[in-house]
Amino acid sequence: MPSFTKPQPLKAALKIGIFGPAGSGKTFSALLIAEGLARHTGKRIAFLDTEMGTAFYGQTVPQRSVHPQGFDFDVLHTRAITETLAAVRGLSP
Repeated sequence: MPSFTKPQPLKAALKIGIFGPAGSGKTFSALLIAEGLARHTGKRIAFLDTEMGTAFYGQTVPQRSVHPQGFDFDVLHTRAITETLAAVRGLSP
């Protein structure tokens, strides 16, 4: 029978689901979360753009009251899972 145990750091994981209608801020919120994680871990953000054009988040937008500066991320424009997998496999650890 399974029993409760203390969590171990190696078992820690972040699982997030973001849902909402178009324009509700899903991509923006995901980038804010990714930016915080990247700052905490010292790593970069890899953004897979399947809509071919949301990379404008990399630009500074003075009119935006929340986070007016551009996000710092690398983007891959793709719609094919095979291209995505090839690109991810090509990343160095």
